[in-house]
Amino acid sequence: MALAGWLDRVRHRPGALVLPAAADEQTARLVAAFRADPGATDLRPVTKAMTRDISGWILGHPAVRTVQDAWSLRAALIVSPDLQELMLVRLDAQRCLLAQALAEDSAVPPLYLVARLDTLLEGSIDGFLTLLPTGSVMQIDVTAAAHRMDLCRNAFARLRDFRVDTALTGLWADGTEEQIVQELAPDVLMLDVDAPLNYRDRLTQIGRLRAGAGPHRARIVMGSVASVVDEWAGTVCGADHLIGPLYDTEDLTALAHRVRETAAQDDKSPYEQAAAHYATSVATFRDVLARVATIADLVCASADKADVYLACRDVGGVPAEAARLVARMVDCGAAVTALAASFHGFDMPGLTCTTVPPNEALTDGWALVVLLPGVGHIVAGIDLGDSVTALDRRHSYVVAEDRELAVRIANRISQRAAERDSVVDV
Repeated sequence: MALAGWLDRVRHRPGALVLPAAADEQTARLVAAFRADPGATDLRPVTKAMTRDISGWILGHPAVRTVQDAWSLRAALIVSPDLQELMLVRLDAQRCLLAQALAEDSAVPPLYLVARLDTLLEGSIDGFLTLLPTGSVMQIDVTAAAHRMDLCRNAFARLRDFRVDTALTGLWADGTEEQIVQELAPDVLMLDVDAPLNYRDRLTQIGRLRAGAGPHRARIVMGSVASVVDEWAGTVCGADHLIGPLYDTEDLTALAHRVRETAAQDDKSPYEQAAAHYATSVATFRDVLARVATIADLVCASADKADVYLACRDVGGVPAEAARLVARMVDCGAAVTALAASFHGFDMPGLTCTTVPPNEALTDGWALVVLLPGVGHIVAGIDLGDSVTALDRRHSYVVAEDRELAVRIANRISQRAAERDSVVDV
């Protein structure tokens, strides 16, 4: 039985959407806000998983702030012909926004937007489609596809004629959408689960949806990301891109232009990458653990908002004192992922363990990466080989507070964990 709080949240199985009694009142407020200003548009970043690079923008309405808001307004727009007419006003406002942006800067990133099926098919927005930046995505809701597959099939074919990517939105990966995905073969699958950690329950079905989309390998966008733990869950489940409150509330400008990852660094160990930017120190492993204990205290204070990554050659060979620090972080509810060539003799319920080949660069030496809200820590080192007890052996190591570096190394560990068979003890 796992003690980690985040694993308890994972166990909630998907089910049909049941709106609370207050949903009608909330929908009425959303519809009123939409009627008052249908052309209002805000930009919400679509980011590459974990790196935080902005890879596109969703054109949203300011009234929609949560997944529940999106579901409610979506349902109202689909069933109300009167509200559908207001979509024309919205689309015209977006066309003006795009034209102005292109006039100021030709390097406009891809856009994710929505249009009515009939306007797509009748050709009234062809001029708008030709303006869209390369890689832009037109979203069609899976509910609309379920009711009017004929129109959606024709709309997808028309969009491809304009070299505009297609997306199915509102997907739950609950086992009911596979046939729709197979028929339409969208370029993008947009999963819209209210609690992102629930994606872990849907790993098999997410894989089926992606395979059903055809040989072009549909990209996966996962929404509702509100914390670094959600971010981790999306990455492990194969998301190519992420959206949600975590990115709406952070200043991404600097991060989007400060990516230090290069292909050459993929072959370097975490210690080598950290040592390239920060001064190294030499101390016994006992002293290094004292530094790690301080960071472990921060993890425990953040509980299930913390994301922890471990990498070393042989986890089973770590001293008991180090294992106890890992156990503390697991017990407090942090999501802890370990990557190693061997876990022989190591048993820790709640830890996500992935075995990799002995020549894996990530396990050359050892590393601890911690992601907290807005903060990243990296501790990495190598054993200098003194012939004394494990705690008294000297290590060359680096301790740094650097979110960008921590995210980059964490992303590599997550990708390696996703590529191989992972085992979660529950």
